[in-house]
Amino acid sequence: MLRRLFGPSRRKTSRPSTKYYRPRLEALEERSVPSVDMWWGHVNADWNTGTNWTLGRVPLPGDDVEFDGTTDPLTGQTFNNPVTLSSTVEVNSITVQNNYSKTITLNAGVKLQSWQGFNLDNNGTTVDVSFSSITCELEALGGESIFNNFDFSGARGVVAIDQYANLSVTTTSSAGTNADFYINGSATFNNQVAVSFSGGAGIQVLASASMAIGAMNNTVLSSPAFAGIIENWGTLSYTAADQTTTSVNMPLLNHGQVSLAGNLAGEIDFTNGECEATSGYAVGMDGGSIILDKNIKVGVRGWGYYQTGGTLQIGTAQGPANTLCRIIPLGASGKVDIYGGLITFASMGFSSLFVTSGNLTIAGSAELDSRINGQISNSCDRITVPNGSITLGGSSKLKVTNTNNQGISPNFTWNILVSPAGTAINGNFGTIDLPSGVSQPTAAQLALGSYTLNS
Repeated sequence: MLRRLFGPSRRKTSRPSTKYYRPRLEALEERSVPSVDMWWGHVNADWNTGTNWTLGRVPLPGDDVEFDGTTDPLTGQTFNNPVTLSSTVEVNSITVQNNYSKTITLNAGVKLQSWQGFNLDNNGTTVDVSFSSITCELEALGGESIFNNFDFSGARGVVAIDQYANLSVTTTSSAGTNADFYINGSATFNNQVAVSFSGGAGIQVLASASMAIGAMNNTVLSSPAFAGIIENWGTLSYTAADQTTTSVNMPLLNHGQVSLAGNLAGEIDFTNGECEATSGYAVGMDGGSIILDKNIKVGVRGWGYYQTGGTLQIGTAQGPANTLCRIIPLGASGKVDIYGGLITFASMGFSSLFVTSGNLTIAGSAELDSRINGQISNSCDRITVPNGSITLGGSSKLKVTNTNNQGISPNFTWNILVSPAGTAINGNFGTIDLPSGVSQPTAAQLALGSYTLNS
């Protein structure tokens, strides 16, 4: 019994079974390296003719397409021939190089799509793309696009920069477009000469997209008599270099986020003289925000700055302590009109709004909210209009917020100044909301053309 319980185990073992497999072929994922297919155009100008291409076939969606201005060393024939697309085309990339100088024509309804964008550097030679109708489109599905010198001629088509695509405009001698630019990814304008938008064409920055304007001493974007606009739903930014002025000869309409920074003494001017007849503003905002910071000067021509909503923010908490931001009406009829939304002075220092000429109107349901550090023993000129007038009225509201919980310094003043002396402030503030310790304005102060809030 004990042996049976504790004796050595005698397990039965079985021989391992042997399995046999029949060899077979297994289908694997298809992998391919993009092929370069260069436009030859020896037969005719038709993209869809296979013998017009160096690979002897029409480019496939995964191919890299090249347009070249050189000569075939084997045949002595030129690659520099025009091409016409009669149906939508999708390829991996498109490069125009070596001074290719012929026209790429898109027939009605055609899209030319590239997954890695469009390289239109071309050694400085202008790239001509002709749109046959408003249904034509040049579409960067992704990748990095470079536009140097270009002419998007013909009808008012579309240049689309999709969500995962980036565009860099680096024009050195000439660029013009009859096509609208739709930015759904990102775009940077660092061009050395103006890019001219004609026939009402403009730029639309879509929500979640971004556009940056580089600092330079020239007109960066230009729209002649029939002014197209820059309409921003996403993010638009400009940071000046010290002592430089960048001109944008197109009105700006903002619904998103705009940041304009001066970098000590920089300036950006919105200079289109036709904006009064077309858009009614040089810079307009009905939503979102515009932030002026770091001594930026903003020039506005025609009907000037026009706000019906959103927030005009002067300075940031991260900005320098002394920030003088100026909106400059360019011309005798220039003006700054605030009919809605909010003006806020966000800096804890001495950030100011300086309207150098023309008139400032704060009316409608607009609200002016000044955030002050009441412990600074100094004068703080928040709004200055040296050569015009300020009109205040409607249900507008003046609000002063002290961000320092220690109260108001005995030597602190907050000023609205209009000069020369005797220029009256017209109308009245609908509501005045002042912190404890700040005195109300008097009728005499208003009559003298200055409004000083002091402790």
